[in-house]
Amino acid sequence: MTSKKSIFRAILDELTPNTPEHKKVSEFSKLTGIRNTSIHQYLRGDRNMGNKTKAVLIDKGINPVFIETGKGDIINTNVQSELPQNIMRLPVYANIPCGSPALIFQDEPVEYKTIDKIKGLRNPVILEVKGDSNLPLIRDKDLIVASEIQKPKNGDLVATNFRGADPGTLNTNIKLFQSTKDKNTFLLKPINTIYDTSIHQYNEVYNFYKCIRLIRDLY
Repeated sequence: MTSKKSIFRAILDELTPNTPEHKKVSEFSKLTGIRNTSIHQYLRGDRNMGNKTKAVLIDKGINPVFIETGKGDIINTNVQSELPQNIMRLPVYANIPCGSPALIFQDEPVEYKTIDKIKGLRNPVILEVKGDSNLPLIRDKDLIVASEIQKPKNGDLVATNFRGADPGTLNTNIKLFQSTKDKNTFLLKPINTIYDTSIHQYNEVYNFYKCIRLIRDLY
């Protein structure tokens, strides 16, 4: 049976083929976002790869079967290969504004990203945000996992899909949800206080997506 540390070593060498040995760990960290300390632990066999690390490696083209067993090709040649049980692949939609609503929800995602599985999501997607109205919590180009919900609760960070002027189009905006005394309206509040709160009608809304997780951390 191939040891976990041997599997990780083979992956590290595959992704850093022309890097001097003494620079491999730092180069691998830059490439994957995995912390140097975690890499050393994997190489020593002191720690098994978690689902987040596996998801990152699959995103980099590593064969899921090789990650789990050490068997087969290191590089995945079958893009339709079955993912491990605790891993999910989600569509990524880019340029989701945090300021004024804008036409963004493309018919096709710009890419797919592999992450560790989150249970209980409905029609989950990954949104790449645009703008600074939710600073300091969310920065321009951050990735957010979002799940469709029926109706937000006060304080939920939501991507609100408004019906566009043209049939079949959606205008999307990410802000904090706040209900009003009027059952027909709601507020969208930016986290960045230099921006104004806006009021909207529920009948303008196609659907809501609750922001579940910010993908920025190292593993």
